[in-house]
Amino acid sequence: MTVKRAIVLGSRGSKLALAQVEIVREVLAASCPDLLVKVATYTTKGDSVTDVPLSQVGGTGIFTSELESALQSGEIDIAVHSLKDVPSEIDEGLAIAGVLERADPRDAFLSEDGRLLEELEKGDTVGTSSLRRKAQLCRINPGAVAVDIRGNIDTRIRKLFQGHCDGIILAAAGLHRAGFESSITEYLRLDTMLPAPTQGIIGLEVRGDDKTTIDIVAYLNHKATWLAAAGERSFLREVEGGCRIPVGCHAALDKATMEITGLVADVDGTRLVRRFLRGPADQAADLGKKLAGEILASGGREILEIVRTGNI
Repeated sequence: MTVKRAIVLGSRGSKLALAQVEIVREVLAASCPDLLVKVATYTTKGDSVTDVPLSQVGGTGIFTSELESALQSGEIDIAVHSLKDVPSEIDEGLAIAGVLERADPRDAFLSEDGRLLEELEKGDTVGTSSLRRKAQLCRINPGAVAVDIRGNIDTRIRKLFQGHCDGIILAAAGLHRAGFESSITEYLRLDTMLPAPTQGIIGLEVRGDDKTTIDIVAYLNHKATWLAAAGERSFLREVEGGCRIPVGCHAALDKATMEITGLVADVDGTRLVRRFLRGPADQAADLGKKLAGEILASGGREILEIVRTGNI
C-alpha cells in the first residue's frame, strides 16, 4: 500500500477563507491525487481586532502574519491567502509561488431595498472600512455617507439587514465564493470603482527553500492571473500602498498585451489621479512600476503625502 505524502494548507477560519482553502484543496486533489491534503486554521490580528477601521489597525500583514509564522515554523506547507491581503513586500525566506485563476475582480453593492448605489439619497449610509472604496464612493454618489463596518462577509450582510446602514460594498469574488451572490444588488463598473490590487485572486505562499511544494504550486499556477498580479503588486509596491492608503489597480490581458489601470486618491475623493498603460504582458512588473511613476508624478505623490500625514 502506497503512503500518500501529506501537505498542510493554512487558512484563516472565516467562512470565505474556508471556502477559498477548499477550492485549493479540490484543485490539489484533482491535480495531485497522491497527496493527502490537510487544513489548519488560524486567527489573525485582522480577525481579532474588529472594533476599529482597518486603516487604524497597526502593523502590516494583519490578515497574513500568523499564517506566515506557521509557514516559517513548518506547521503548514502552503498559506492560502486572498492575495489583496498580502503586503507587497513579504518576509525573506517566503514566496508567492502561484495563483489560481482570478474570479470577478469587481466590487459589488448590496442594499436592503434594491436601490442602486447611484439611487441612494443624500445622507443615506454605505458601510465600508476601505479607504479606496470611500474615496470612489464620493465620486459615484456625493450625497451618500460612508460609515465604518467590520466583520466577515456574513456579519456585514447581517448588519445591513439589521439597519446598520442603507447599503454595503464588498468584493464580488468573496460574495460568490462564500455563497452570497444572491444578495448582490449590482456589480460596480471598473471605470467607476477600481478594485484593490489583486482583488479576486487566491495566492499560494510557500517557504522559498521548499522545492517540492514550490513545484506542486507551480503546476497549479494560472499564467494570465500571475502576470496580472505581477503588474498590480508592482504598482502597489511602488506607491507603497496598503489598507491605510486609497489605492486601486487592475490589470487585464488581451493575448500578449496588458492594459493596467491605477489610481491614488485622498479619502474624500476630491483629489484623485487615475491613469492607464498598455504594453507587453511579459513585462507586467515593469508596466506596474511605470504606471505608478506616472501617477506619482502627476500629483499622486502629493496626495499620498497628505493622506499619510493625516492632513486630509
